[in-house]
Order: sequence, then structure tokens, then C-alpha cells
Amino acid sequence: MAFNNSQNNSREGTNVNTKGLSFFNSVGFEKSALLVGYWNSLISIKMHPALDPSKQTETKKFNYDQVISTALTIEKAFILATKIEKDILPAIINNEQKSVAVPVGADSLLLVSTGKDLTGAIAPYLAIHKSLNQKTKLPELSMYYFFNTDMCIEDYDEKTGTFEIGLSLNAELMTFLNLLKTSIIGLSNVTAHASRCVDKYFKDKLNSDIGEIATKLGVPTAGGNYYQKRKDIFSSGESWENKSTTEQQPATERLDNIEDIENFLD
Repeated sequence: MAFNNSQNNSREGTNVNTKGLSFFNSVGFEKSALLVGYWNSLISIKMHPALDPSKQTETKKFNYDQVISTALTIEKAFILATKIEKDILPAIINNEQKSVAVPVGADSLLLVSTGKDLTGAIAPYLAIHKSLNQKTKLPELSMYYFFNTDMCIEDYDEKTGTFEIGLSLNAELMTFLNLLKTSIIGLSNVTAHASRCVDKYFKDKLNSDIGEIATKLGVPTAGGNYYQKRKDIFSSGESWENKSTTEQQPATERLDNIEDIENFLD
């Protein structure tokens, strides 16, 4: 299998890359590592194969020099998340084979399956199929990540030590699904905009306080902008108005008590 070289794939100098969550399966049907991150406005998905057993150590089991990667737009991520919820999760409950995929680029697919096609049992996996043949639609290169399952302890009795083992939970698949959902929100810049709005309020308030402090000290502001209160003609409240120091300088007053400055910092 011909892998991409991870060093050749890197374009850190011209792009914004952020590390997300990593998943590891060293005991599954196909051993691999799955790395979900962010590349500019896209969701980056990379898979690394396991090292040869003779080269594995207690702390190193995957070959990070070899990688198969792809990336999702917000729209593709939304489609995949929706299909996982509507098709894959019910099929898992019903013990059925089902797969869904979104095309990526001109000749690749990102696919999620319940896994019965490869294992004969429910074993959800994510697959990247690259370089599909135009006629046969068969991929030249494929790699799989099988999501780990986890268990739940039910009805534990601390007096007797008895308990029941709950159903096997597809915790990693659900984590991946929710990661797609939160990535859609994050990459839409909603959170960044809300943070900027809050930040702007405190910056405006700080600039106003500095302007009033400078007035009491008798020091004119050194260029730029300051904020002055003005009346809102439609309400009795006050709002802030940006004034250029080249247009109008604030009147200065003598500072009689240093505590006047401290009041602005409360």
C-alpha cells in the first residue's frame, strides 16, 4: 500500500493547522491511529498505520511517517454527521450492515460503516478511499480506523461488590459524531464572533476610562481614538461615540485626589 509522506503533506508555513482529538486502536480488526484536527476552514482527518510488530514498543505502536489524509468542508461534515445519526446508529441497534459516505475532492470518499461487511459483526469503522478508478470506482488506496467500544458498570453494590456489565457502548463513534457537530459550529466562527463582541465591550470601556483619567490628569491623549459619552436621541440612556483626537480634544481638569483614578478601576 502506497502511503503519502507526512512531511511532504505539511504546509505549516502557509496555512493554519490546529491539533484536535486523536484515537488509537492497536487491537482491532485493522490497527491504526486516527487524528482529527483543523486545516484553515476545513476539518482535517488523518490515519496512520500500525508499525510492524517487531518495531513496536510499549509507547510507540504507530507509524507517523506514513499517512493517508483528507479534509471536510462544513457542508460535508454536516452531511456525514446527519447520515451517521439517521442511518448508522439505527443499523447498529438493529445489527444490520449499513454504510454512508461523502465524496471528497474529485476521486475520494470518506466512509462510515457498521462493519459487518468486513468483520461479520457490528464493528463501526471510518474509512478513507483514495484515487477511485473512473470506470470501476475501485480505490487505489484505502485505510480504516475501527472505533473502540467501551462498557458500562450497572447496579454496583459497594457493600457486596456485585455489579452488572452494561451493554457495549460505541463511545468513540459517538465522540467522533459530536466532534463533527462541534467542529461545524466552531468553523462557522460563531464562537469567535461572540468572544470578539464581549472583548470589544471591555476594550471600549477601558478606552473610555483611560480617556477620563487622562482628562483629570490634564494629559491630552496621544493621537488615535477615544470614546466619549453622548445622548441617544431615542432614549434617555447614554451610548459611546468614537471621537478622533485630531477632531476634538477632551477638556482637561485638575486632579485633586489620586483616589479619583482608583474609582475607574473598581
